[in-house]
Amino acid sequence: MSVSIIIPFYNSAKFADDTINSLAAQTYKDIELICVNDGSSDNTLEILQNWSKKDERVIVINKQNGGIETSLKTGLPYLSKKYTFLIGHDDTLSHDAIEKAVKEIESTPEIDAVRMKLVVVDENKDVSDIKDDSRILTGLQALKETIIEWKIHNFCLWKTEIFKQIKDVTVEGLMNFDEVATRYLYTKCRKVSFCDGEYYYLQHSESVTHKISPRLLDTYAVDYYIKKLLVDASIYSDYKDIFEHYMFRRLKKITDLYFDLQTKKFQLTKKDLNKVKLLYNAIDFDYLKGKRSLLESLKYDLLYQIFYIYYITKKGQYDKSTNTNF
Repeated sequence: MSVSIIIPFYNSAKFADDTINSLAAQTYKDIELICVNDGSSDNTLEILQNWSKKDERVIVINKQNGGIETSLKTGLPYLSKKYTFLIGHDDTLSHDAIEKAVKEIESTPEIDAVRMKLVVVDENKDVSDIKDDSRILTGLQALKETIIEWKIHNFCLWKTEIFKQIKDVTVEGLMNFDEVATRYLYTKCRKVSFCDGEYYYLQHSESVTHKISPRLLDTYAVDYYIKKLLVDASIYSDYKDIFEHYMFRRLKKITDLYFDLQTKKFQLTKKDLNKVKLLYNAIDFDYLKGKRSLLESLKYDLLYQIFYIYYITKKGQYDKSTNTNF
């Protein structure tokens, strides 16, 4: 009944001690901490190495920077325990969280994952939200609870044989890999249960999602992979109308963001523009036009044309400046 805990770290010096402290102090002692340093430019690696010297359960993997997808996949061969838990580099757990999750997952053979109570805190440790949906769901039911809105979260203790299947997921380097991968894992679960161990999710000003940067484009482009996941799970037809409209609204936002980044003089690349195109390619414009009134259809067609002109213009500018083609 032992547990591997995998933690991807990147420039985490401000948070690493708190996160590892909360894990090392768990009432459940049969754990290993797989700490993956993703090419940090601060002293994160030194902090992790110091921990490994004083606690033999801490295993440090150092790699070149490549994002969370490469970090988690690099850590997969090191997962040697029956269960696996993924935690963010700046998050913490209540002292008995792993013990409660293990007790629950051991209670019924069909349970393949156990969610914890999610407690959202700020930098002052003040609580802003608590999510403690205690339903026992099938894997597909759990996936459906994450479509567009996160009605449940994905911070789970997984059977390791389930967790290792994230190797089959790719988002081509987008920073939202874990959001797609854990949704995918739900499709592999028979039952997803719940325990009242607490996962403290830190919302802070240094979060990537709180800063204007090209990486924010990832948060929209990831819809392409979520749609693909729903199609592969054979449930997209049930959500097509709402999800196509959702992506359409987000296409305007990602396009506006791209223009805003240009205005703020960010150095945008071909890869950044392709993130916009990725979301664009995910949308079924013919379906949207066919489902709407004439006025609404014209609106969709107008955005389609605006985006097409915009994309071709940017493509031409890029080709001219680099003497290459997309």
